[in-house]
Amino acid sequence: MNKGDTFNILKREFIEFMVRKMKNRHSLKQTYLDTKLMLKYLWQGDKVYVILRFISIFLDATLTLLRSLYLKWIIDAISTNNLINVVKIVIILNLTIWIIDMIYTKITNINTARKEYKLKNYLQRLFIKKAMLQDLECYENEVFYDTYTKAIRVADSKAIHILNHLMTVIQSIISSLAYLAIIFTFSPTIMIIIIVMVIITFYDQNVSNRYSHELYEAEQSINRKAEYIKRLSHYKAFAKEVRLNNLSSFLLDKINSSFKERYKLFKESNLKYWRFKNIIFSINLFFITPALILHIAYQTIKGALTLGEFTFLYSSCFSISSSLADIIRSFDNLNFESEYFVSYLRVILEYKPKIENDLSDDKLHIDKINQIEFRNVTFKYPGHKQIVLDDLSFTIKQNEKVALVGKNGAGKSTIIKLLMRLYDVSQGEVLINNIDIKKYNIKELRKCYSSVMQDYNIFAFSIKDNLCLGQRYSG
Repeated sequence: MNKGDTFNILKREFIEFMVRKMKNRHSLKQTYLDTKLMLKYLWQGDKVYVILRFISIFLDATLTLLRSLYLKWIIDAISTNNLINVVKIVIILNLTIWIIDMIYTKITNINTARKEYKLKNYLQRLFIKKAMLQDLECYENEVFYDTYTKAIRVADSKAIHILNHLMTVIQSIISSLAYLAIIFTFSPTIMIIIIVMVIITFYDQNVSNRYSHELYEAEQSINRKAEYIKRLSHYKAFAKEVRLNNLSSFLLDKINSSFKERYKLFKESNLKYWRFKNIIFSINLFFITPALILHIAYQTIKGALTLGEFTFLYSSCFSISSSLADIIRSFDNLNFESEYFVSYLRVILEYKPKIENDLSDDKLHIDKINQIEFRNVTFKYPGHKQIVLDDLSFTIKQNEKVALVGKNGAGKSTIIKLLMRLYDVSQGEVLINNIDIKKYNIKELRKCYSSVMQDYNIFAFSIKDNLCLGQRYSG
């Protein structure tokens, strides 16, 4: 690869990178809002957990800085030809690091680990509770239902993932600022090289993240097809058709095709990724690292720096570069989590139910039904134009036995759904004991009915659980 090719690759990548950043201005704001939302629920779930996590990042940053300064202080002590000073420094440093590390381990590996189990349970229960408030019409909206199922799958983990990424950002910022402050006191001129390293690292990490996310997005549709093919091979509902039509070879060909498609995608993306990484590696190896070594070596030879400071400056510059990479990577992960996962959770958390939250104190109580009346009821399902019930009126009184007879689609099940307030009428009124059912407490209203729908399900629980459905009975 000649210099012209290298320049053109970097130029094209830089232009694409800047265009992407301009397009993502709004997403950064959304990432902030989603991060704030997840932190709010974490704080509600366990305040101590969040506080301990923040304490742990300061301890970790302190340990990182002490370990970086350790070698500098030892080398400088050796330069004095005083063995006692070396021993004192080793003892004091080791004892300090041991104490901080013990506290850090206690917080991270014991306290927060235990609390995380309880917090995940709290988050899962919270999101399931929110999800149970979705109106029945949501389940008939394919887009909403797809979002709903994605949200439930990640409900107990994504808030903690968001916190982990945020902690990495804060910790890396603290470490970088501490390194920069110390470096500036030793050699202000080295800041020029650090700025160049920061720019290269920033550019490198962003382009690398773009390749990673492009591959993820491209693989999603392929993965969905592959998952469907795998389900066909072992789901009970498809077992008969698969065997009667001898679909074994057909399904194997399909799964093999999806693998080839995914591998081709990975191969192309991987080739672009490593070609770019090799260019960045070459720049660091042949230009940045020699410039850094020569600069601090020259200052050491002049006597402006000690050997310990030489060692510290060399390692610290790369530590700052690594910390910056962590910051960019974590910011990008926050944006990724926001776009692909937290956005689903937000739909569930911010959904305002029309019916299911109708439990306010001003609602009427009911324990017995004396009369049911449909008065001029017209109804069509949300998102549909077809009217299912058109100006329907009838009355059923206590102790009457009534059968609804009609063809499929005539509206029999719809009447039951309106009666139980799974939906609200489009026009007219449904009255119980001469009172609009919207005025009753919805949970008490539904307890007045005993219903078995035509498409009922048996839950994968015990017979007792299926019979009692959460109610407690003696005997």
